[in-house]
Amino acid sequence: MILSNLPAIQVVLPLLGAVICACVRRGVIAWGVTLWVALAMPIVAALILAQVYDGSVISYAMGGWPPPIGIEYRVDIANASMLLLVSAIAAVVVPYAKQSVEAEIAPENHAWDYA
Repeated sequence: MILSNLPAIQVVLPLLGAVICACVRRGVIAWGVTLWVALAMPIVAALILAQVYDGSVISYAMGGWPPPIGIEYRVDIANASMLLLVSAIAAVVVPYAKQSVEAEIAPENHAWDYA
């Protein structure tokens, strides 16, 4: 069940994290949420890559609507590889973002930056 929804999770997880960051309005909590999401994304990307590693393609109809009417999200090995690369880079960069945000952005805007 959850493995069949990984493409949607890959899209929804950062969006949900951004909403949480915007709602908490505290920089430390927002950074924690951002860090958690950034560390979860490569795991989800690796699971997606494992599904398409044999050359298959994942076709996911967003919202259950068929592709001619709705949005189709397709993932092949090239897309999944790039997704894993970008997610891994984000997971490496986010832990260091806290120092940069604290130095360059006013404290009342930290949560907005993480969102």
